[in-house]
Amino acid sequence: MKRLITFILIFAFLILAVAVVRGESNKDIRAIKKKILINSGDAIPYLQMGHTLLKSGQYQEATIPLTKANELEPNFAEAHYSPGIAYGALGKHLEKIKVFEETTRIHPSFAGGHFKLGVAHTTLERHQEAGESYKLALKIDIDYPLAHYFMALS
Repeated sequence: MKRLITFILIFAFLILAVAVVRGESNKDIRAIKKKILINSGDAIPYLQMGHTLLKSGQYQEATIPLTKANELEPNFAEAHYSPGIAYGALGKHLEKIKVFEETTRIHPSFAGGHFKLGVAHTTLERHQEAGESYKLALKIDIDYPLAHYFMALS
């Protein structure tokens, strides 16, 4: 029962995350593409494009600009972990874990990376690894509310 509740909460969290960020229009996508054409070496427009595609449910397509943003700015934590969000939505949980493990290796003080790694482990019922990741997130940011919540479930 505890696992079922955990999976329901993870699913609800993903739905909420997508619902909160919906609303980017085709006009916005065209504007982002123009930014990329002007400066293809800037990671931010690629990250924006990837997030826009994620918001519209185009997860496979989102992996391309998100990966490009990571290549351009490997030390930018958000660019680094964003492909993992797309992989999770596609059900590619092992790839998601690899991305989040690499994120936490490169950015060990990024609480969000540890939290997302914990969620990834929870998805695969790796509760011990999930608990360790949540503990690390809370060690970095004691006020991380979702980490407290998921820690209690793991």
